[in-house]
Amino acid sequence: MKVIAPSEQLRPEEAPPADSEDQLNLRTAIYVSLVVLGAAICVAFFARGMEWSGWAGFVTLIVVGVFFERVGITIYGETHVSAGGVALFAAAVIFGAPGAAIAAPIVVAAATMFTRSRWYHRLFDMSTHTLITVSAALVFHALVDVDASLTGWWVAATLPAIAAMYLVNIMLVDTVVGLSTGESAVDVWREQSQWFFAYYIMFGLLGLALAAGYFALGVPGILVFVAPPLMMRVAFQQYV
Repeated sequence: MKVIAPSEQLRPEEAPPADSEDQLNLRTAIYVSLVVLGAAICVAFFARGMEWSGWAGFVTLIVVGVFFERVGITIYGETHVSAGGVALFAAAVIFGAPGAAIAAPIVVAAATMFTRSRWYHRLFDMSTHTLITVSAALVFHALVDVDASLTGWWVAATLPAIAAMYLVNIMLVDTVVGLSTGESAVDVWREQSQWFFAYYIMFGLLGLALAAGYFALGVPGILVFVAPPLMMRVAFQQYV
């Protein structure tokens, strides 16, 4: 996922950048609070519907997601990209909005546990990942019956789900960056976010492959499909 973060963190994350005193201004603090509240409502609403029959696969995806989040790449000095979205998108496909609402904050909380990030950075990061992943789950499951056989339609349905993730991400993150820096959200998008859609497509399709591996082979299928995202991460790092 594309993320913006203050430079002092050990692992930059999707969070509002600090100002010169490393404090949120009033407008940014209000906005962050509303995003966190929205995510909390989202979790409370959807988590109740979680089906725990596939708990082993769910836990495996969380572990994979935490690992992918920890091995992200920092570019432009402050923008962090990681393959954590691969595992979260797979969770959205397999377990729907309930699984997405539970997995996203857990993955981000575990991945940032030993960083020096401020508590409000972590809350915002957890909240944005939750809203982004749930939006993808809702769109995908509105178009696909995951209990039916895997078909080419799944790939086609992945694209609008990816678009939903991208749109929610740039709206949440670019807005908070604009509030913190005084720039417009459109300017922030032009400078830092517009090229990320291709990245979302790549990792969204890898997330679909990860989900397909689980449907076909169970937990071993997840482990088999972990290699491609790691290879893409290495290739992306070399390119950067």
